[in-house]
Amino acid sequence: MTEQQIKEEILRYIKDRTYNYAVLIDGEWGSEKTYFVKRIIVPSINEQEKFSGTDRAVKYISLYGCKNIGDVQENIAWSFAENARQKIKNKASWGNSADKISENAFLSSRKIGNAILEKFLPKDLLYQIASDWLNLGEFIFIFDDLERCECPINELFGFLNELIEHENTKVIIIANEKEVSGIAEVQNLEGQYYLSLDERIEWPKQENYFSRIYPQNCNSQKLTFDEIERRRKMLFPVKEANSNYRRIREKLIGVNLKYEPDIDVSISEIIKSSNCDNFTKMRLEKNVKLFISTMENYNHKNLRTFQFFLSKVNYLLEKLTSVEIEDEYRDAVSSHVISETFVQSVEYKANYHPARDSHVRLSIEQDTKFQSIKLYIECGIYNQKDFQQDIWKLQVELAAKIPEDDPYYLIYQQYYFHTQAWCEEQL
Repeated sequence: MTEQQIKEEILRYIKDRTYNYAVLIDGEWGSEKTYFVKRIIVPSINEQEKFSGTDRAVKYISLYGCKNIGDVQENIAWSFAENARQKIKNKASWGNSADKISENAFLSSRKIGNAILEKFLPKDLLYQIASDWLNLGEFIFIFDDLERCECPINELFGFLNELIEHENTKVIIIANEKEVSGIAEVQNLEGQYYLSLDERIEWPKQENYFSRIYPQNCNSQKLTFDEIERRRKMLFPVKEANSNYRRIREKLIGVNLKYEPDIDVSISEIIKSSNCDNFTKMRLEKNVKLFISTMENYNHKNLRTFQFFLSKVNYLLEKLTSVEIEDEYRDAVSSHVISETFVQSVEYKANYHPARDSHVRLSIEQDTKFQSIKLYIECGIYNQKDFQQDIWKLQVELAAKIPEDDPYYLIYQQYYFHTQAWCEEQL
C-alpha cells in the first residue's frame, strides 16, 4: 500500500466505532515505517482529533527489549510521565480527590499507575490525581518494534486486547511481521529438535551428490547438525510452525496494512532533513535516480542504509575540500566520491559477497578506484594520504580523456566478460 492509502485507512480506523480491533502496519526492516508513522500518521491523527473535538492524545510506545508484560507497562508509564508532572504543576489544591478513583479501574490501569508512582511521584499525590488523567480510553497507542519484543506473543496480545476491549483504546502496531511469525516457532524449538532425534520414526533418506559418490560415508550412526535440521523442517514446516502466531493474531488484529515506501520521495525527504550543507544537498538530489537504481540492482531497498551513506559521504566531501583538485575536474571527482561511497555502503550493509572467481567480483574490483573509501565504509578508518592518492589517480584518468569505446580501455575494463578472440581483435 502507498503512504496515502495507509494514512486514509488509519484515519478511518481512528473514527470507527463499529467494533474493537487493532491495526498492524507491516513492513521490512529499514523501510522507515517508524519514520513514516511519526512524520505522517501521528500529525494526521492529531489534526483529525482536534477537528473532531475528541482530542485524544497519541502515545508512542517501543516494545524493544521488553521481556514481560511488566516491562511493557513500564514503557507505557514512561510515556505518561509528562502528563503526571503537568497535572501536579497545575493543581491548586488536592482536597479529597483521593476518593475519586473509580472502583471499576482495570488491572492494566492500576499497574501502569503503580509504575508511574515508583518512578516519578509520591504515592499520595499519584492516587489523588490518577482519576483526573489515567483514563486510557482518552489515548491512541502506537506500539512499535513488535518483532524485537521478547515477551511471549500470546501474553502480549492478551494485554493489548485488554486495552482495546476493556479500556476502549485504539491500538496501532508497527512490525516486520515475517520476523514476528518466527517467535511462535522458537517457543517450541527444543521439542522440535527432540522429536527430530527419535529413531522410531522412519526417516526418508536424503540422496545427494556426495552420498552417490561416497556411499561408504552414509553408514555412520551419528547425526550431523544438517541432518537434524532437515528432519525438524520435515516435521514442522514453516507454515505449521507459525500457525500458533497466526491464530493468536486473528483475535486481535482486524486490519493488516502492508507498508511499501515511496523510495524516491523518502530519499529526498531524508536528504532535506540531513545535516548536509545546501550545496551538498543539491548534489545528492541530482543523484536520486542513481541511488534508486543501485538499490534495485542489489535488491536492498533499505533507507537506513541510505542514512548510513549520508553520514559517510558528508564527511568525505568535507575532507575533499582540503585536497588539491583542478577546477575542471572538481565536479567529476565529487560525483565519483558520491557514487562510489553509495555503492560501497550498499554492498557493506547488504553483506554482498560474490564468489571470488565470478565476473561480478572482478567487475566490482575493477570499478572500485577508491580503496580508501572502501576501507572507510567497512572499517571506519579514514586515511587522508590514501584518499588524496586515489583522487590524484582519478584526475590522471580524467585528464587522459580516454573514450569509452577505446580498444585498450575496453580490454582493461571488460576482458573477463569476453572470449580470447575478442581480446585479440581489440589488440
